[in-house]
Amino acid sequence: MTGVVGKMHTPRPSHSVGWTCVALVMLLILAWVDSRTGPDFRFSLLYLLPVVLTAVTQGRSATVGAAITATVGSLAAEMVWQPHPDVAVWVWNGLTHLVIFLALGLMTVHARRHREQLAAMNVELNELLHREGLLARTDPLTGLSNLRYFLERVGFEAERARRYQHALAVAYVDLDNFKQLNDTRGHAAGDEMLRKVADALRSHVRAVDIPARLGGDEFAVLFTEAEPVTLEAVANRLVTEIEALGRSMGGADLGASIGMAFFRRPPADPAELLRHADEAMYQAKALGKGRVVVTHPLLPGEAPHAVERRAGSGQEGHLSK
Repeated sequence: MTGVVGKMHTPRPSHSVGWTCVALVMLLILAWVDSRTGPDFRFSLLYLLPVVLTAVTQGRSATVGAAITATVGSLAAEMVWQPHPDVAVWVWNGLTHLVIFLALGLMTVHARRHREQLAAMNVELNELLHREGLLARTDPLTGLSNLRYFLERVGFEAERARRYQHALAVAYVDLDNFKQLNDTRGHAAGDEMLRKVADALRSHVRAVDIPARLGGDEFAVLFTEAEPVTLEAVANRLVTEIEALGRSMGGADLGASIGMAFFRRPPADPAELLRHADEAMYQAKALGKGRVVVTHPLLPGEAPHAVERRAGSGQEGHLSK
């Protein structure tokens, strides 16, 4: 907080010089007009304008200088139309003007600084809230969405899909033999692999899709407004890339089983969507891992069915549930 507030008092030379010239010109004009109009017209309040202007645009020192200059200007004008004033009255008037100019000028400086401090605090508070919000919905290891935020977005997108009759799909990604990698290469290597898998997910999905880490070696992706054939091709490429990532780490036998639930009209409960994708993933595991299973649990007019394809094999089979 102090770092932000401290930056507020950094001088801005170009602006300071400009406002100083404006205030000085105003004071000279006021003093000249005051000297011409005589004692019948008082300009004391008008002398406050350049003082306040200086206080609003500059700092304490400049404001003190403006107050002194305004006092001198008013006394000089008084001497023009009263060449031989009573010294005591003249000094009293000068001190009175100086005190008033200083008080209002310094109060304005103080109020401006408080306003700037509050503005700086609000900016930092908003940044803190933004960071807290990111932490609350982000997995700290991979930077993907976490389970809570993922379910929130699934619920929101499911509602939108029902309203506008858009298709929706949820993919459940479980890494094959990840425990073996952790046991043989250590948890640091396992964490590095999880980050690489997260990067692979980001690179294969669209900006509107939402990849997430659900926990451990389990991931998920929410796809909006996409067709099963396209999504299946994306999932197969993911399986192939994850297998390549395993080979790049000393030949680790790492792979991925992906279950995908495709909905023409998704259910209201986001956990229900994720459950269908989870069941499809377990079907992929049961078929020998390293596979993609796409199910259509809510396809209108049809009994739920699934299409399974081995990554890279080009062979297709149908599963009944």
